[in-house]
Amino acid sequence: MIRLVAVSTTVISGVFMGEALRKAERDTLKEAEALYELIAFIKREIEQRSLPLGVIFSSYLSEKRHPLIENALRFVRGSYGDKILFMIRTVCSEKTCSELEAFAHTLGALDRDSQKEALKKALLSMEKELTDRRAECSSKCRLYSSLSLLVSCIVAVLLY
Repeated sequence: MIRLVAVSTTVISGVFMGEALRKAERDTLKEAEALYELIAFIKREIEQRSLPLGVIFSSYLSEKRHPLIENALRFVRGSYGDKILFMIRTVCSEKTCSELEAFAHTLGALDRDSQKEALKKALLSMEKELTDRRAECSSKCRLYSSLSLLVSCIVAVLLY
């Protein structure tokens, strides 16, 4: 009886571990999507209303948004470019990070037309990143589920 409880506990804990890994992978995808939404929001506000960055960021924070973005905007010290750079380094791959660093350093320092071009390039880079992340997330989630179940079953067989 004790062996049966140990085996079932092992299998169940393995499945829960796989689900935890899947959730973490989906959370990183959500963070990347939130960064994309922020860049799109900045672009839209600059194009439509020509607002300064301080007003854009405060209006973004007034709506309920992703916790990573909110914390970075509220607690990271430095310019708005530094705050965006923190989010880029947290969320993006190295390739996308190097592409977006120039954008983050010039945020708010360029004229309106140059800023719109930089935002357009940043959105294109983020779209590529999101496409890659979605494909990667899908395959990793399947891998985590099947691998955790397999490993927990192997451990259960060894225990039994």
